[in-house]
Amino acid sequence: MKSPDDLMMDIMETLNDTEYAPDSIGAYYTFIYQAKTPALLYDEHPLVQVVDITSWGFKGFNYHWNMVRNYTFPEIIGPMYRVNAEEFATLRAIPYKKLRVSG
Repeated sequence: MKSPDDLMMDIMETLNDTEYAPDSIGAYYTFIYQAKTPALLYDEHPLVQVVDITSWGFKGFNYHWNMVRNYTFPEIIGPMYRVNAEEFATLRAIPYKKLRVSG
């Protein structure tokens, strides 16, 4: 079985032509995230639906957590990948969530 990191690499290779900044409320994205808040449990590979865009980042409903989380632009590592409805359904079935505690 592949690790969450290997699965995320496969996902990024597949979605490499859909790199976008969050520009649309309601759009789905996946990306690599490294939280800056100390001792925070977070998902390094979120699958989100954007619910609000702000000057500092955005709020997204994380489907790995089933809750809205804040994402700041400086903590997004590399590109964000926009996910269409068919890809979203596929990604929901892939166990690529990676929980980490920020240092």
